[in-house]
Amino acid sequence: MANVDPSVDTAFNVLWKKRESNGDCLVLKVDKETNTIQVDATYEGISLPDLAEKLSLTAPRFIVYSYKWDRGNDRLQYPLSLIYYKPENTNPEMRMLYTRPVMDLQKKLRINKVFELEDPDDLTETWLKEKLTSSHF
Repeated sequence: MANVDPSVDTAFNVLWKKRESNGDCLVLKVDKETNTIQVDATYEGISLPDLAEKLSLTAPRFIVYSYKWDRGNDRLQYPLSLIYYKPENTNPEMRMLYTRPVMDLQKKLRINKVFELEDPDDLTETWLKEKLTSSHF
């Protein structure tokens, strides 16, 4: 597994403690030279389409996203999702570098929902709701 930089823990704890946030997220990258997962960017209140515009078409990332999900009947939930973004144009070496730590990162951050994404244009509220619904949340 890749090592996790302490800044990831710090940033994740800030996000976790907010709990009732919508569109707050961490974008994580793997430093190839040190094999360390690091914070690449943090955003507050960013929509999924706006986040998609910030993603590279060739560089994979891990995204921890907080979403305000209105389940109807006055039921609100704020699930945290780990999105493994692996663009189609990623070279095989980078794809492998990011594939190895997915499950370990999920366990470390204690996130139940992990979704894979290849096309940033798919990163919409509809896509996320479908993923959350199909994972029996």
